[in-house]
Order: sequence, then C-alpha cells, then structure tokens
Amino acid sequence: MKFQNGEKVAGYKISLSGKLQRVFFNTDTPLYGEMTDSSLVKDEISLSDYIKPLLEFEIVFLVDETIYVSDSAETIMRKCRIAAGFEIPDSRFMDWYGNISKFELEADGAANAALVYGEARQCTYDEIDNLLGRVTLDGEQYAEGSSIEIMGHPVNPVQWLAEMLDIRGKEIQAGMFVSSGAVNMPKVITPGHYVGHFDGLPKVSLHVSQ
Repeated sequence: MKFQNGEKVAGYKISLSGKLQRVFFNTDTPLYGEMTDSSLVKDEISLSDYIKPLLEFEIVFLVDETIYVSDSAETIMRKCRIAAGFEIPDSRFMDWYGNISKFELEADGAANAALVYGEARQCTYDEIDNLLGRVTLDGEQYAEGSSIEIMGHPVNPVQWLAEMLDIRGKEIQAGMFVSSGAVNMPKVITPGHYVGHFDGLPKVSLHVSQ
C-alpha cells in the first residue's frame, strides 16, 4: 500500500538491539523494519500525527556504498557516515511497548514511524565504541545511554541486518540509512524541544508540538 502511494524504501531501523528491550518482548534476537522516505522528518513533528509515539536516541548510519554480507565491521564503517538521530517508534496497538508480542511488533514493521538525524561525519570503529549520548527536553535532562547498549557496538546490528537481508536476496544499498538501535529505553514524548548529543558528533534537535 505504501508503494502504491508512491513511497520508496529509504532505509531500515533495528528494534530490540538492547538486552533489556529483548526481555520485554521475550526474544533473544533483534528485529528490523523497513522505513520509507515519508518517515523521514526534519526537525519538527506534531503528536496529533501519531497514535502512541515514543522516543529513542540512536546512532544512524548513512550508507554511501552498498553494504554486503561479507563486509567486515571496519569496511562498513568506511562505507558509512555517522549521525545522531531520534527514532520515533509508534504502533497501531495502544499501550503497546512491552504489552504486545514480538510477532505483533514485527507485523507492525518493528513499530517504525519516523526518524530525524543530524549532520553526519565519517567515524572510525573506536570513535563510536562506548559512546555516551545525552538527551535534554527544554534544557532539562531527559535520557542518556551508551552506544555499548546497541548490541555491544552500533556496527554490530548493521552487520546483523546485512545477514538478514542477504537471506532474502537484498542488500543495504547506497543512499539508504540504518538506524542502529536505541541507547535508552523508549520514553513517552511530550511537547517541547529535544536536543540529543553524542560525544564527538553534531547534535540533533526535534521540536514536538501537540
């Protein structure tokens, strides 16, 4: 239906990359969801456009060269630029987080809804290893977490995704993005101005209205 509406696949999100998140959904593996170009937002959203949105702070890979299943972590890092991003999961199920099964989550596209990311730059493997991230809401502390929560290192879920897509005869193509997973447990969004910052990366901002 999205394709019939003129939308195109723009990238992927990794869901349940953290151990605690997987416990909530009684699974030992992450999930992924396709995201279309309509899900990319700039720096402002309205809660009225969503059902029960949450907010996750993530490291986003912007893919400059097609990623293959045989690529090493270092090769993937060379092929991508890195940005801080807010991923906004949402679901057609009310009060969904932790209350639906992994199968319902997967059927709902891994609860993909929207993504906003900041300016990207080239990084080495070590530069995003155990990278501390902080989010403020109207200048007050909102959330924080380390990139180590993303399957040990943010490049690991990208490699995992390449393997999953290869099984289906697909690849992470140049021009796409991969939102690698959250450093924080998903939190309820309220109106206000959110700013996210990872050490060494440009900030990402999001204004949320009612």
